[in-house]
Amino acid sequence: MLAVVIYRLPTHRKLGDVPTGWVVSRWALRGIGTVPFLIGAVSVIAGSGGGLYWVVVGIVLAIVAAVANAWVLLVEILR
Repeated sequence: MLAVVIYRLPTHRKLGDVPTGWVVSRWALRGIGTVPFLIGAVSVIAGSGGGLYWVVVGIVLAIVAAVANAWVLLVEILR
């Protein structure tokens, strides 16, 4: 995930007219769907920390992020 952030950061710097809140919200949606899976993977490999519970949280949050993204695509763009 860090590699993707480093790769995509110069692209966001080029978009000077884009509000900062918009960029932060996009990265937040990406993060809430990804970070629990990373924590779950590390926990499963380590053998402690409730790894599969983190994966379940990741699935739920990924669905929430997908619904939020679909809301933006279906409703907010039409305004």
